[in-house]
Amino acid sequence: KLYKLSILFFYTMNPLYTVFVYGVWLLATYYLVFLALLLFMNRNKLYETKKSYDKDSFVSIIVPAFNEEEKIADTIKSLKKVKYENIEYIIINDGSKDQTSKVVNKNIKSNPRFVFLNNQKNKGKAACLNEGIKIARGEFIACMDADSIVQRDIFKKTLPYFDNENVGAVTVSVELRKPKGLLHKIIDLEYIIGLSLFLKLFSLFNCVFVTPGQFSIYKKKVLNKIGGFDVDNITEDLEIAYRIQKQGYKIKNCMEAKVKTITPPT
Repeated sequence: KLYKLSILFFYTMNPLYTVFVYGVWLLATYYLVFLALLLFMNRNKLYETKKSYDKDSFVSIIVPAFNEEEKIADTIKSLKKVKYENIEYIIINDGSKDQTSKVVNKNIKSNPRFVFLNNQKNKGKAACLNEGIKIARGEFIACMDADSIVQRDIFKKTLPYFDNENVGAVTVSVELRKPKGLLHKIIDLEYIIGLSLFLKLFSLFNCVFVTPGQFSIYKKKVLNKIGGFDVDNITEDLEIAYRIQKQGYKIKNCMEAKVKTITPPT
């Protein structure tokens, strides 16, 4: 009896399984072909020439850090090399259990451009970002990870994209820093395509799905209007992109500007 029931179940479900497999295949193929056509039709728009911007605009960079003692020194060194006059760096230690605070203090010393908030209790990334937003003096606020390395001229490339009043945020190209092994090379390719090329295409149609935590820059008034980052959401960079666009603002992508980041070895 059990054998007959199993055979009956197999023949009943097999057509449904076939329909499901071909349905997924059809949707995936349609999606890839659609993106390929978009890329071909908009190939001349991938790298936009934008030169004019207000060089007097004040910029704040917020860097939340949790147990980043081995990486944050390189991040701070890259920030010191950024070529922009009106800027401040807000580093927030999110209750790290390692020597993150000591490494930060050692590398910023008495540099007046750096503000260091040393939280004893872990609050989470979104809460730290909101804490930084409250004290930030900048008209524009860049949020970045504590294991990211930025280009020296990143603001020369990104700020011109705010020439339109409706632009609420700008993303950049994300690449892997010093990829090692097959896994890292696959992730690096994913970043180059998914967090760079595809975001550029999506920005042309106002449907960017994420402002990557590795580095994204926002208008402070937009962040204030939507209430900052959602502290109850574990994918705050996805969630805030949704709310920015829901409020009628656009998210642009600047492929010319790049940030390099680190991922776990396994």
